[in-house]
Amino acid sequence: MPGAQGGRGRGANTTTFQQDGDEAGDKGVWMSVWVDDVDEMHKQCVAAGLEITFPPTDMPWNVREMHLRHADGHVFRVGRGLEPKK
Repeated sequence: MPGAQGGRGRGANTTTFQQDGDEAGDKGVWMSVWVDDVDEMHKQCVAAGLEITFPPTDMPWNVREMHLRHADGHVFRVGRGLEPKK
């Protein structure tokens, strides 16, 4: 799909979800991975020296997520669902 997230390889951008359309510059595939604790996963990824492209953030679609880029350019959206705001 034109303009969608993902593709093949690594784009030139260093962040994801930081500026409008920046995620479209990624050429790697985007995948979602659900975990029990996004902040603990972030802590472990930082300690391992992995490339975090978007820090843990509560998103408007009721998911706390972070983005982690694999060396091949693929982006892992690591998230956990949040309780809907009332």
